[in-house]
Amino acid sequence: MIEIITNDRVVGGLTPRCAEKAASIYRLFAQGEILLTDAASAEMAKLVENAHRDVNIAFANEISLISESLHIDVWEVIRLANRHPRVNILGPGPGVGGHCIPVDPWFIVSAAPRLSRLIRTARGVNDHRPHNVAAGRREGKKVPFADGCVPGHDLQGKRR
Repeated sequence: MIEIITNDRVVGGLTPRCAEKAASIYRLFAQGEILLTDAASAEMAKLVENAHRDVNIAFANEISLISESLHIDVWEVIRLANRHPRVNILGPGPGVGGHCIPVDPWFIVSAAPRLSRLIRTARGVNDHRPHNVAAGRREGKKVPFADGCVPGHDLQGKRR
């Protein structure tokens, strides 16, 4: 919840006056910088933030699959690769949760399908990841991030 106060805010409006009105509301509680722009740029920025996260998660998940197929410890590989100053690979996981990251990249793909191959591929990797994890569990493989997972339920225990 601290991020709602401390994060910078991108605020878009249909007109500069609209953007300024919306920014005045954020200024009541936000401590981060408030960046004004047009509505389309603000929306695209949010979609790009979530697509970027999705691509990075897909990379980690794909490295996990490759490492497993080569009988290499993915956690060791990532630990060593992350020693490089310009590398920050995320840990692999069971997929992508939340309501934004699994959905937002598809808005970019639908707007520019021929130009968004990487984003579409990342969605495919992450959409299939729960199946990989479930198959691994059925085969008796240790899946460290899947301990305690209940497929089909979210973090609040609601059936999906």
